[in-house]
Amino acid sequence: MLVVAGLADSAGKHYGIATTDPQVAARVVKARSPSLTAIAQTLTWIGCEVVVGTIALLVLVVLLLRRRWFRGAVAALVMGGSAFSPSR
Repeated sequence: MLVVAGLADSAGKHYGIATTDPQVAARVVKARSPSLTAIAQTLTWIGCEVVVGTIALLVLVVLLLRRRWFRGAVAALVMGGSAFSPSR
């Protein structure tokens, strides 16, 4: 799956994995369709920082409203840690 994702990303840009096997890259490019593109864009949007941050904030609020202080503190630490993660 990661190979297909890498090929899909680099197929139009002519770098990376796509340069090692142009025939496979051509098949991936031919497999593109508007519906698969829409699905990929939706999944990308769901994983964006605004959506993930909003969901995390809602979870934190629910935990605090239910008086789950320790779990709320852990959630806050995880959210804060991910915001300053060097992997960006």
